[in-house]
Amino acid sequence: MASLAWAMLIAVWVKLRAFCPQFEGLETELEAKKEDHERARRLLWRKGKTPEVAAASANLALRVSQVRGIPQTLGSKRYVRLIRACLAANLLKLLRLAPDERVYLVTLVPAGHAFTIDELMQVDPGLLVQRLRVTLGRCGANPRVSGWAFGYLDGEYNLATGLFQLHWHLIVTGDLIKVFQRLKRRTAYKSVKRVADSPDGVATRVHIQEVDDPQNPRPLTYAMKGSWYARWRGETGDNEDEVQRVVGPRVRIPEPYHSHVLLWLDKWEFNDMLIMTNLKLGHGTLYRVQVPNTCY
Repeated sequence: MASLAWAMLIAVWVKLRAFCPQFEGLETELEAKKEDHERARRLLWRKGKTPEVAAASANLALRVSQVRGIPQTLGSKRYVRLIRACLAANLLKLLRLAPDERVYLVTLVPAGHAFTIDELMQVDPGLLVQRLRVTLGRCGANPRVSGWAFGYLDGEYNLATGLFQLHWHLIVTGDLIKVFQRLKRRTAYKSVKRVADSPDGVATRVHIQEVDDPQNPRPLTYAMKGSWYARWRGETGDNEDEVQRVVGPRVRIPEPYHSHVLLWLDKWEFNDMLIMTNLKLGHGTLYRVQVPNTCY
């Protein structure tokens, strides 16, 4: 039922795309259209692709490059932009309902979420959502805790390791942030001192930053990334006292890997990548689910 509700809501947004809001941190419609054109061009590259992948890429290129309407695939920048904009508008309304509630931007990089391209193509994001939901529940997430969380699955290609690191970006409000702080004590979220001590090249697995201006839409659009990118992440230096972490500039994922990512995204719906705590979708909008913590 939830999937159907999301599908119906997104269909309305697509139909009313002319009224799509524009926020700080959100690409313009023209920028999204240019990106779709570039994606279609690269999808047609055949180098490094099997005949099956090349054929699937050509089919997706045709859909992503359509001029009339919005390509309804997560492989389209225009489609994802529309969803990000409408959801950001919904979340801003929720934040205005509790202007004194503290708001946080959280990034989670669980262990075991780094994949080769072949492994990525077999990943079911719904299983990752369920795994995180269970873990949050064990850390105390429930409707009696004040606040809510809204998160989306993101991916980054590490040029140093050749692995795709899947991770979560979330907006978290109120006392629910304590649940995410408790994650740091769980094995899959424990940080280490050095990148070299981590099996997937990740030292810090839980990042929490308070949002200074909750009415600024930029953190909301950051929590719902419109594209995956590549970076070089690693360390330099052999002496432990002189080791420095290095994060390179954000660049486009090289081919044929980016085509594979778009094909993987095309397999799923937006809500497959989504996790919400103390939030529900109903009557065309998001609303809080809160149970008063009454003492008798």
